[in-house]
Amino acid sequence: MLSDRAGPDETTNPGGIVHPADGIAARLAARPSVSLQAAGEVEAGVLVLLFPDGDGGLATLLTRRTESVRDHKGQICFPGGVRDAGDADLVAAALRETAEEIGVGVGSLCLVGRLDDYRTMTGYLVRPFVAYAGAAPPVSPSPVEIAEVIVLPLRRLLAPGVHELRRIEVEGAVFETHVFAMGEHVVWGATAAMLRDLLARLRLLP
Repeated sequence: MLSDRAGPDETTNPGGIVHPADGIAARLAARPSVSLQAAGEVEAGVLVLLFPDGDGGLATLLTRRTESVRDHKGQICFPGGVRDAGDADLVAAALRETAEEIGVGVGSLCLVGRLDDYRTMTGYLVRPFVAYAGAAPPVSPSPVEIAEVIVLPLRRLLAPGVHELRRIEVEGAVFETHVFAMGEHVVWGATAAMLRDLLARLRLLP
């Protein structure tokens, strides 16, 4: 069962050490998240899944979409998608889509908060939810939707030269966006903005 706690509970160690999820939840909650109302956009939820990177830090999962999906072909993004009629809310949509896209279920996840809402250039209003897992979850990507699952240690985003502001043209419109360039993987647009929001809330930015 997915936990939605935001403070120490039975997962606190006997020695009084707070579970890592509680520390993450406290940092996320320190700054209120921006909530936007849909103005004709399609509402969607995505999941920012955090887990230990094996080197004392945190990592997350990103996906590279296939060229056969309807929108955002070939782009790198968080798992998630549009709310269906059967979804109770946007977090349910994010969790269902994550399970469908990369095979990660809710059993080992702890919901720890959310980030700011974002409007995309393609007509979506996206709400990012943050969850924590004690270890990197096994994945089973859908070959129809997902070309690659990327394990991204957050420390890589802080390396010199990885982040920049860049002007990008999409369907004839030119706009400035955050960009994270990591070799063959380039993250931009709403996903890059979400990563910046996450780094700031976790107090990883200088």
